[in-house]
Amino acid sequence: MDSSQALKLGVYTQSVYEMCENRLMTHGQLFGKRLKAAFKHAGVGGSLRDKSKVVGLSPSMIGSMESGEKLPSTKTAVKLANQLGVCVEWLINGKGPMAQWTTQEEEIMALFAKLDRRGVERAKDFVEGLLAAKHNGEG
Repeated sequence: MDSSQALKLGVYTQSVYEMCENRLMTHGQLFGKRLKAAFKHAGVGGSLRDKSKVVGLSPSMIGSMESGEKLPSTKTAVKLANQLGVCVEWLINGKGPMAQWTTQEEEIMALFAKLDRRGVERAKDFVEGLLAAKHNGEG
């Protein structure tokens, strides 16, 4: 192999390496976005310290995962998913639903499915009223 071929091979190898590195960064960033959504789903907000207390990981590790700098091991991802109430496959690769329905949620959805259009509107208004009362400290 002459020097020009070696140079081309080196440039090509660097280009492939950068593409792979960018793909990993993108995967990390996507994981971080899903992790933030999982914390929100679990009702855990606030500081990294608050989040670390819930899942038993250091605040710096959580921050690194949320920013996409680090990806967790499979064991850690499974632990996070279980503690935050989300599907493991969704947390790891974004496939499938974020969370499985609870039995209570399934029952509510089954009841909603039985309502006609007017009933759905009335139920929606009722739930919005409950939420407003809760927000105002009435419920």
